Amino acid sequence: AALEKAEKPVMVIGRGILVSGAAEVMVQLAEKAGMPVATSVDGKGLIPDNHPLAIGPVGTYCKPCANQIVSEADLVFFAGTNTGDQTTKNWTLPTQGTTIIQLDINPEEIGRSYPGALGIAGDAKLSLEALVGTVGKGNRKEWTDHALSCVQEYQEKVKPYRNSDAAPIRPERVCREITDILADDAIVVADTGYSAIWAATQIDITSPKQTFLRAAGSLGWAFPASLGAKCAAPDRQV
Repeated sequence: AALEKAEKPVMVIGRGILVSGAAEVMVQLAEKAGMPVATSVDGKGLIPDNHPLAIGPVGTYCKPCANQIVSEADLVFFAGTNTGDQTTKNWTLPTQGTTIIQLDINPEEIGRSYPGALGIAGDAKLSLEALVGTVGKGNRKEWTDHALSCVQEYQEKVKPYRNSDAAPIRPERVCREITDILADDAIVVADTGYSAIWAATQIDITSPKQTFLRAAGSLGWAFPASLGAKCAAPDRQV
């Protein structure tokens, strides 16, 4: 009922969507409800970056357009992600007074950062499948068009840097070059810190078969993590 009442809902998704195998049904719900989708860094790629409802990573490691849309939302639906400081930009996103729905398999997470959140304690895939069957189709074209225009404006802003031939090479161009050579089922492994910020915001994951992994912890973990990924998936580009 809260979702159907909302005029400007946004979904924020994380790694729990991947673990549950819920990416496809999550996109179905977003499309049915007319709900833009932001991700945590660990949730990047669960909705393709070229999907018209995808607004990018939100929080501290963010695309500014994602933070803008989440800050304007009147309802934020957290699904399969914790509500820690990084995803919420030190708990400033969403803004105070925003209606919160929180879907998490761990009931202790629900309401921990946002008291009064409407809680769904359950498996992400099963819960989202139930919601797809009950939530009415949302007519929110003005809202989704606004979200898409914010993303496009951001893309135009960074385009000169992505195509720059400056030396030393711009990190935006490095990410664009990586995007251009990614196989349809590639695995991208990024370090934490600035590497994760650049990779999450500037490398485009455009196929559901592609995987983005952030090697959180200490700097340098992405290299052994990439070796592990290659051992696990020897036929995929890493």
